[in-house]
Amino acid sequence: MESKNTIKVSEKCAAGIEQINTDGGKLYYFFKGVFKSLGETNNPSHRPSDIFLFFSTNESGINESTQPCYMTATEYLQLIINPNLDQFDKAFIQEYEKTKDVKQSWKFFAKHFKEKGIQTPFAEYKKQMIKNDQKRLDLANQGIYLSDDGKTIII
Repeated sequence: MESKNTIKVSEKCAAGIEQINTDGGKLYYFFKGVFKSLGETNNPSHRPSDIFLFFSTNESGINESTQPCYMTATEYLQLIINPNLDQFDKAFIQEYEKTKDVKQSWKFFAKHFKEKGIQTPFAEYKKQMIKNDQKRLDLANQGIYLSDDGKTIII
């Protein structure tokens, strides 16, 4: 028996959601370690935007370190995280001004990043995936099938 919160999605969409969930965890724990290291430096000049911009390049090695499945780590950063750099810096700076403690500020930021950089934007991305999948399923029920590139109609 399905609960009222159950949504029927294609196997491809369900697999994509699982991959994104796994990737989110990998990215969070990777950055949690980075933030912890930054806290131990006791240098208040570092900002989240500096870190994210550095890791947004393929040369940083983040793709090999995290080995995400759905898209590369640099793609996640560019698509989901980098548009919010100003907000991340603002949250970090506010915490540092309040506590004057670099280690505590990065610890706070790790939690902030988990919610605002991983959970919320990844949930929005998955909702959009589900909406798009629902459209494809509705069309399939009408006998119209789209190829994986979404451009070709197969009747």
